[in-house]
Amino acid sequence: MAQVPEELRRQDPALIHLPLIQFLSESFLIQLGPRVVSLVTKPNSYPGWVAIERELGWLLVRLKAAGFVGETERLSARYIDFFQGDVFSKLRLGLQVDGQPLQGLQTDLTTVLRRGALTIRLNVTNGAVVATKDGPKQGSVLDVDAWFGPIEVDLFGNGLARFGEAHQAIKGLFFGLIELDLLATLNPSVFLTDRGGIELCWEDREGKSIQVEFTATGAEFFHSASEEEGVVPFDGLAQLASRLSG
Repeated sequence: MAQVPEELRRQDPALIHLPLIQFLSESFLIQLGPRVVSLVTKPNSYPGWVAIERELGWLLVRLKAAGFVGETERLSARYIDFFQGDVFSKLRLGLQVDGQPLQGLQTDLTTVLRRGALTIRLNVTNGAVVATKDGPKQGSVLDVDAWFGPIEVDLFGNGLARFGEAHQAIKGLFFGLIELDLLATLNPSVFLTDRGGIELCWEDREGKSIQVEFTATGAEFFHSASEEEGVVPFDGLAQLASRLSG
């Protein structure tokens, strides 16, 4: 892409926001272009929001010090999840033709939602083919992109907080869409995370999922019923247990 003349990139909407260079670390990929900066996790690896937020904070400090970023056009967070098989039957989402459920056919759905100042584009398809280390696999993709426009964000002012808002909105939408039987297949009750921590998953009295990951410094939690998430130190675990069991 760097070999394409700059004037051509400026004139082509498909090229103008593409990155030209990238830097690879152990867990992340940073991509830079004339009108884009992105932080990407490695494929098939999710280090957790706390690690992503920490990396974002580090990146924003470096970008501010570099002094080449002007006005923010768009700030977004995007999650892309792959599922084997047809995911539509396992989502709280229905499509009908002439009053009958649309099932057994290749289906692509795209819709745009508003959450205050946040715009969310949801794209679901059951005809995806992805490359894996074991070869191509066919299945479904749930793609959620949430963004703020230039009026709602100041990258070096409220940028990190806006990333957190977008992350929370996507997480709430994801757990609100998937049925409990699909959720049960995604994570066992107890498992090791990529960071070497231990994560517990269970359901509350109303069947809503609760996730708690124990790290070296405390615990990260998410309760889908209230969309509440946070981090507590070890001396706050008793209080957390009381809140989540209520």
